[in-house]
Amino acid sequence: MEQTILLLTVPELKDLISNCVLDCFAKQANQSKPQAMTTALDARLLSCKEAAKQLHITTRTLSEWTFSGVVQGYRIGRRVLYKASEIEAALSAITIKKCKNDKFKNKTA
Repeated sequence: MEQTILLLTVPELKDLISNCVLDCFAKQANQSKPQAMTTALDARLLSCKEAAKQLHITTRTLSEWTFSGVVQGYRIGRRVLYKASEIEAALSAITIKKCKNDKFKNKTA
């Protein structure tokens, strides 16, 4: 077994320890940063008014869509909140009926 003896002054030892701790914190921050950024974007929640405004519908229609399953709402306390990513996905999934002369045809938005 090898033994190493270091002769350090107290300020040198403090610097060595603080540098090691700072390196450990920096490594931990670099590893967790991308995860935190993606979860923050995915977890952005919109209120009923914000979600309805983004969908260009009334809050009553949004409530009906939530009940029928067109969009997913999340109850937090007494409030119902909506994930921004799911509202954007609902926008692309909505079908619109357009009138052409005498018949209705389904068109995807």
